[in-house]
Amino acid sequence: MRILLHLGSPKTGTTALQARMTACSAQLARQGVLYPRVSSHPITHHFLSFMLRERTGLPRLFRPLYRDHPDWLAQDFARDWNEVRAQVRKHAPRTLVLSSESLYVATDVERGPAFRDLLRSLSPDISLIAYIRRPSEYYLSRIQQDLKSSSTFVPPAPINFRQRIEFFETLFGQQAELVAYDRANLHQGDITADFVHRFLPGTSLRAPEKNPGVNETLSAESMSLLQEYRQVNHPREDYEIFPGSIHFRMALHKTERETGLFVRPRLHPDVADYIDHATVDLLWLRDTRDIVFPGIDYGRLQQCTGERPDFRSCKRVADVCELDEQRRTSILMRTIQTGFTRSSRVPPRLRNWLKRRAGDPKLQAIRAVLHAVKSRFAP
Repeated sequence: MRILLHLGSPKTGTTALQARMTACSAQLARQGVLYPRVSSHPITHHFLSFMLRERTGLPRLFRPLYRDHPDWLAQDFARDWNEVRAQVRKHAPRTLVLSSESLYVATDVERGPAFRDLLRSLSPDISLIAYIRRPSEYYLSRIQQDLKSSSTFVPPAPINFRQRIEFFETLFGQQAELVAYDRANLHQGDITADFVHRFLPGTSLRAPEKNPGVNETLSAESMSLLQEYRQVNHPREDYEIFPGSIHFRMALHKTERETGLFVRPRLHPDVADYIDHATVDLLWLRDTRDIVFPGIDYGRLQQCTGERPDFRSCKRVADVCELDEQRRTSILMRTIQTGFTRSSRVPPRLRNWLKRRAGDPKLQAIRAVLHAVKSRFAP
């Protein structure tokens, strides 16, 4: 059995890939490919990072769960790992796919050998896979992700991916298979199609469902509104997810799509230029894997490694992204209008008839009873 260990990296369509692999898990299993399901998460294998991130910081999703119950961590890891082993025994696949972007930042040197040996207990044939995104695009996407659960984000800085990749290469004694995450470079322009084409040859998947709704992009204007929402409602609770934040984000997304106000976010040109040309790891990627991103002047990389002090103070979305204040206000006002304007299920003719008899004592009594019942059982 061959194990494909997909390390992410974050913001390279990983969630879309995992959701599709999960949806097609039965179809994959019939073709000798196992994408196991585990109890700790519906579509991914973040539990694998527990072993490598217990001391260095758990993934944001799991941090609140284990903060007051650290003993649960080992229990849940053992449970999920036993579920994987049981599915391997049941299906006897030729290929096992394990995927978690949380592994990408899991670099505990002391725990590494134990993690490696655990995987090798299933099979010594292990391949490391990671998709790498253009630094400025990764940074913008990371801000989007951070604002889901935080009012803050890291200021513009070079992106470090070489150290993370080399950790796993040293640990497993082999070179990782790296792919540039660029839709023009992906098979059929799709992350799942590309993954299957490159690493699961001969495997077929059914066509994806339309509008999967995975990690939808917000405009820069909605990003700034979401940041202010977190600053006001959860000022000291960064990197924790609250239902209100989720609902507000969904409302913003719906508003800007339905009203045509959505514009794909863009970094300020000087911010994007700095991030791209300060990331010297791109030279390593070019020289060792022959991966080159278009539009980057590789001759400037060594010259742009100095820190930009003026970027350290970037704390607001407007500091790093191009933003239209008028569009921002329109999105906010329309979102508020949607929240306060409830769609009526009463047919227009009946609604007009009720309005013409608003003072009728019998109708007023019925309204009073309905109001009392609604108030009694409302949460």
